[in-house]
Amino acid sequence: MTKNSKKFSKKIPTRKGERDEEPGSLKEACDGLVLISETDAPIIPFKGPRAEAISPEASAAAANVVYREPVEALSPAEFFDRLTTEKVWFGEDEKKNALRFRKLYALLDEQLKNLTVYRFGKIRIDIVAAGIDRTSRISGIKTQAVET
Repeated sequence: MTKNSKKFSKKIPTRKGERDEEPGSLKEACDGLVLISETDAPIIPFKGPRAEAISPEASAAAANVVYREPVEALSPAEFFDRLTTEKVWFGEDEKKNALRFRKLYALLDEQLKNLTVYRFGKIRIDIVAAGIDRTSRISGIKTQAVET
């Protein structure tokens, strides 16, 4: 086996400076991916503490975002639909982005139980897609949107 063909596990920091294996390739799936709104915000993976259930409060804390009202819960399909659906006017870049969001959604759906999307706030909105991973930790992605 050559040096380049070896597989090394990806790691991301957890809370309190711990390190834990990142499931699959979530970090790679998010690398360079951006949510377009009135601002462009990166999609950032996170891994939080162990939990038995998903709630808005626990998801916000795990993602290190401020819990603020209003809070809106969405199904993952509702959130990812506009990001994954190709339009007839899409150019190559838009098609590649839609494909990357489809892969990200599939990865999250495959690796997390009870995947839920929460939107925190009004105008400047923190968005967290979180579920429980195989190690019983709250994991997922976070981003922001600006909607005026």
